Amino acid sequence: MIKRESGVSLAFGCKPPKFYGLAYREPCRDEMVFAVIPLNLIIRLFRSLWHHLRYPTPDGFDRKVREAYKAGYEAGLKANLVPQKIKISQILSEVDRAIDELRSQKV
Repeated sequence: MIKRESGVSLAFGCKPPKFYGLAYREPCRDEMVFAVIPLNLIIRLFRSLWHHLRYPTPDGFDRKVREAYKAGYEAGLKANLVPQKIKISQILSEVDRAIDELRSQKV
């Protein structure tokens, strides 16, 4: 009733049979689970319900930790990228000057 096809056994671009529908994907195993069309929706519903129960939404503390981590990460990116952008633009301008000098020497 349930048909399991891994990414290896299906060739790239192949389609499942017409009477089978995608129930869910397993990203860790690179696998897709197909079932007969009315059952694939039921399986998808139960799987999403199971994931909701197993991995509940984060509470207030977890949200604050995520926000603090994101703010620190973005501040670090800004602090490190601004000097690098200046260095890269200086290097590119020097390369452009060197190319212009070479072109003028050839003519």
